[in-house]
Amino acid sequence: MEKIKHLFLQLLKKAGPKALIFAVAFIFMITLTGISLVKIHSTGGMAKAVKDAEIAYNYAVEKDNKNNNIQQEDKEDDPEFPGTVTPSPDQTGEVQTYALSEEQLAFINDYYSTSAFVGDSVMLGFSQYCEQKGEEFLGGPLFLVAGSFSLRNALIEGDSPVLPTFKGEKTRVEDAVEKAEDIDKVFLFFGINDFNVVQDPVNDVFENYVELIGKILDRKSVQINVISTTYILNGKDNLNLTNENIVALNEKMKSFCEIEGFGYINIADATGDSATGLKEEYCSDQYVHQTTQAYGVWANVLQNYALSD
Repeated sequence: MEKIKHLFLQLLKKAGPKALIFAVAFIFMITLTGISLVKIHSTGGMAKAVKDAEIAYNYAVEKDNKNNNIQQEDKEDDPEFPGTVTPSPDQTGEVQTYALSEEQLAFINDYYSTSAFVGDSVMLGFSQYCEQKGEEFLGGPLFLVAGSFSLRNALIEGDSPVLPTFKGEKTRVEDAVEKAEDIDKVFLFFGINDFNVVQDPVNDVFENYVELIGKILDRKSVQINVISTTYILNGKDNLNLTNENIVALNEKMKSFCEIEGFGYINIADATGDSATGLKEEYCSDQYVHQTTQAYGVWANVLQNYALSD
């Protein structure tokens, strides 16, 4: 009788959740036939009961292990399976990935649930990626995004031709962040639409970035995080929109964030590099916009950022 009890405990501890079915089925069989473990023991049927329990246990373990192996293979074959991506120390773009635990995923979702992501059409693409993943992905953050959105649009006094939508209305970034009561973190992504609308393609864009951050902080005390401007496809320079200028802006923004105590997230070197630009497999339009696979990298970098913050 003790051996049967031991097998049941092992069944529940080692064979995984599906093993519970076998334990319940065995108990139900005994109850249905009116046989108690005491009666089994007293009638000399203990040996058979133990054998049956062992068979159930071994079958459950084998089946659960097989299911776990299949699930693991599916995760390895899925490039979008939640993991984390850690840019190498020299920022060459080489990454390491590992699976996340349920506790880590819960922490990440909670971390981003009070976040606002602000940016242009590249960030808009990421918002669509997150929407496709489900409302709970990355905690369902607020997205303040618009196609052709730029720092210049965000800073224009009066009516701006391009603004993100907040609760159905076009709204300035600082106003939306202030009105969104639960927001305590802001992630900014700009640059693509900014280089060709200023005189000095690096310094002016940098100054506009600093001004927008100041406007946000004047309205609300939030944690500021800057996402590096991602590269364009190599050879697709458009006037001042070049990878050389993107590198220069990113370096200035990184130094600024370090000095001010703001977060800086290097997605540019996780999706490309300064020498060859945005990786072709991550480019959706032979120019600047990105693929679903690229946004999977975005998600992984952001997951890792949350865990390291």
